[in-house]
Amino acid sequence: MTTSSGERAHTMKTISVDAVLEGLSRAPSNAVVAFDCDGTLWSGDVGEDWFVALIEREGLAKSASDAMRAEAMAHGIPVDSLTDRAVAEAMLAAANEHRYDEKRLYEMMAWAGAGRSEAEVAKIIDAMLGRVGLPSRLYEETLAILRAARADGRAVVAVSASPRAVIEACLAHLGVEASAVCAATQAIDRGVLLPSLSAPMPYAHGKVLGLRAIIGDAPVAVALGDSAFDLEMLALATQPLAVRPKPALRERGASLATLRELERLTR
Repeated sequence: MTTSSGERAHTMKTISVDAVLEGLSRAPSNAVVAFDCDGTLWSGDVGEDWFVALIEREGLAKSASDAMRAEAMAHGIPVDSLTDRAVAEAMLAAANEHRYDEKRLYEMMAWAGAGRSEAEVAKIIDAMLGRVGLPSRLYEETLAILRAARADGRAVVAVSASPRAVIEACLAHLGVEASAVCAATQAIDRGVLLPSLSAPMPYAHGKVLGLRAIIGDAPVAVALGDSAFDLEMLALATQPLAVRPKPALRERGASLATLRELERLTR
């Protein structure tokens, strides 16, 4: 997303992984590490990978297709004579043009597995993971911090707007251990997924609410994110870290004086 013309990009100070870990070693024992996933632990967006797998390979189940079309029509996006893929592309274009709320778009992508069982969804995710090359997309600097935190016995919480089932499968696929996952969680009725979420979307301020629901009033030692929508979560941390930050986070970063850009590591 773009920012208002009144905001200016600024140059963030950088910090090394070693310096972050030194600071983390001094944090209270109950202080947690919180991290976004897409664009922060790995490149790209696995929620989008999941949605593409549904639209282009599996096809939406009828309940998901009907709900997507109803959502589009409710926001003035035409669907007549369009395929599901064309409807999805029209919704994405509307979001990019600020004619459709981006949060609602992500919610729709999260519940797009509606009409299927959890076992069916797991199979689709497994097949997706075989295609998208997630291990090659890992960011070593984030991984190093998460592994060090877990080795030190700290709670490490994933906070993502992508679907919970997808995030949990991706973390398992990569061998990344999280103490808890806060992600878009699809509602289920009698074993079948519904075209809705069972809890508020962890997006922007929703990330703060979701994280606090898990950790209570425990302090946040380190938080990692790449997007302006992570900024409120980052502000909770003693060490807020921008991981390969997107332009909007760079532009808004001046509002958080302690924000540092994490230096990259390579294999």
